[in-house]
Amino acid sequence: MMDYKEKQELRSILEKVFGHAIVDQWKMNEDLKEVFNRMLADNQKCSHILDAVPRPAGWIPGKTYLPFQVVTYLYRLATHDKTKIYWLCSEPMKAKYRSEFELASCGLLH
Repeated sequence: MMDYKEKQELRSILEKVFGHAIVDQWKMNEDLKEVFNRMLADNQKCSHILDAVPRPAGWIPGKTYLPFQVVTYLYRLATHDKTKIYWLCSEPMKAKYRSEFELASCGLLH
């Protein structure tokens, strides 16, 4: 069972993601926390995958393009901050999980 402080912290985080007007309607509960944890794990997985995507060359690629991409991927892999999520991951995840958040808030998820 979540205590008052945990509920307020969860509400604060979700307000940063979805906005106050939406989250204000939700009842904070364990199901909502579970959905948030799944969304966060999916966001981190997506960000990790995007670290592996080669970046645009900005010029006509030559012989050094692929080795350079491998080196920069290894650098991104080693230095990736787990708290940073790519926008390209977070925006689709908000849409994907919105219905689950609504159902979890009402206690209808399980």
